[in-house]
Amino acid sequence: MGQYKITVKLSAGKFYSDSSGNEHAAPMNDYIDIGVFAGEKALLTERHRLTSGEYTMGFIVQGKPTSVRIDPYKWLMDRNGRDNEKNF
Repeated sequence: MGQYKITVKLSAGKFYSDSSGNEHAAPMNDYIDIGVFAGEKALLTERHRLTSGEYTMGFIVQGKPTSVRIDPYKWLMDRNGRDNEKNF
């Protein structure tokens, strides 16, 4: 099991829906978990404070990663949680 360095680009944003189901952007300044996984095993989980925008993040893990996930344990409400995972 070796050491791996990965770099990921991600986009964060927060929206709310009105009574008609229309989405509107909302200010974001939240702590969100980001995890690096080998299958279902977490190699690393870190909490980051994110605002709306684009990010490039680097992680060093022990073991070959297969995916990176934003909010991996689904604590936040999300209409489309499938876009929170990037497989390698």
